[in-house]
Amino acid sequence: MRRNRPRVGQKQWHPELIKAAVRMRGENLSSLARSSGLQEDACRDALRTRRPEAEAVIAKYIGVPVHELWPDRYPEGERSTNVDNATPEVAHRQIVAVR
Repeated sequence: MRRNRPRVGQKQWHPELIKAAVRMRGENLSSLARSSGLQEDACRDALRTRRPEAEAVIAKYIGVPVHELWPDRYPEGERSTNVDNATPEVAHRQIVAVR
């Protein structure tokens, strides 16, 4: 059984939909990363590999829980790590990023 596959009924958001959701709110992935204090490519990288801080920033910005964007990265049993509620430093950067 492949661990990085979404469960039946749980579909991962397509990367283009995530990018479009960010753009529809007035940012792009690079500017969102910069305004959140992350490396410029962090949010772009999060579309194809696990980057918890960048994933949290994207999820908060578009208003979708991180486990709904990437259910294969956050299976039911691992959601207790509270990735939707980032550390205080990341949360501060998210608030600043959303303006």
